[in-house]
Amino acid sequence: MAPLAAPDNNVGEGFTVFGVVGGSDTVAVRHKDVIIPDYTDNATVLALGLMAFNAYFEPDGKDWRPIPDWDQSDGFGSSGDAIRGYVFTAPDSDLVAIVIKGTSLQTPFTGGPTSANDKLNDNKMFSCCCGKAGWSWTPVCGCANSGATQCDLLCVERESDFKESYYRLATSIAHTVQQIFPQSALWMTGHSLGGALASLVALTFDVPAFTYEAPGDLQFAKRLGLLPPLPPVPPTEEGADDRAQPTGLDEWEPYLETLPIFQFGNDGDPVYIGQCRSMTSSCWFGGYALETKCHVGKECVYDSDLDGHMPVPDEARGRKSTLTKSVSIYNHGIQYVIDRFLGPWEYVPRCKVNSNYEKCDECEGWQWT
Repeated sequence: MAPLAAPDNNVGEGFTVFGVVGGSDTVAVRHKDVIIPDYTDNATVLALGLMAFNAYFEPDGKDWRPIPDWDQSDGFGSSGDAIRGYVFTAPDSDLVAIVIKGTSLQTPFTGGPTSANDKLNDNKMFSCCCGKAGWSWTPVCGCANSGATQCDLLCVERESDFKESYYRLATSIAHTVQQIFPQSALWMTGHSLGGALASLVALTFDVPAFTYEAPGDLQFAKRLGLLPPLPPVPPTEEGADDRAQPTGLDEWEPYLETLPIFQFGNDGDPVYIGQCRSMTSSCWFGGYALETKCHVGKECVYDSDLDGHMPVPDEARGRKSTLTKSVSIYNHGIQYVIDRFLGPWEYVPRCKVNSNYEKCDECEGWQWT
């Protein structure tokens, strides 16, 4: 099962960078040749999904799954309480893949060495404001008011760069891997939190990523300054807040279309579709403020109502509202995803920006000060 390049060519179409010069709208385009994994090929999607699965285990353990045509080269963070993962290489080392482990659940009864820092990063990266999902929640930073209705925008942007940040560590790891394999193409992958980190590193280094069941990462990318600046939007009415910020992805959609970042997930996973946030959700009970739903790059959504034997044309099916689907946290695990979708399906769903919602907005109930 060889890792395959893009279906018709092995280079990307380039990356579009938006900028503002002299107060006028400008668009600058630059091109970078990059080998892209074939996002239409089942075997390739499964191979990187197996890497995401293996990130939770030791190479000599009984749960480790071998991946044809890939060698596990090295691990990182295996003895610490922070980020963990592995580096995989193709036999001739022309391709290198970094996989990052997702969240190890922290409860009073379970949790590995990384679980506390995993949870801290989850609540900083995927919450609207410092993990303050409600008035009774203890925040992980001091940017929200006590009622969880107002957030200091500049404060939460500053707090996005923090000492225990996995994003910081992941970029350092990617930089080191590029120095060790200077002639190799780099791919990123991971599941859940690990998938979001893979996407953010890919965005930082202009490399491809396959992610699996990742929470919405667009808002955190914006807070880190990884998205291109947009032309200023005039206030719509007198006295409007000049610092009002876009809450969704519509403004960046043309840019996101150019990115070789493919976020695989299923419409029954509340974390992936941004629905693990109600007072009755498992995330709420566990103290995880996973409130975001908009993704960097393209979403490739497996429909949990289908068996995967025959594609359903978009024009015949239309966009199905995930709000009406039956969702469960059990649909989030990477083993379930491999056994239910990546392994048995005979095709890969179409990948496109904003597959889950007609309009993807974040944190609509918050006021930004």
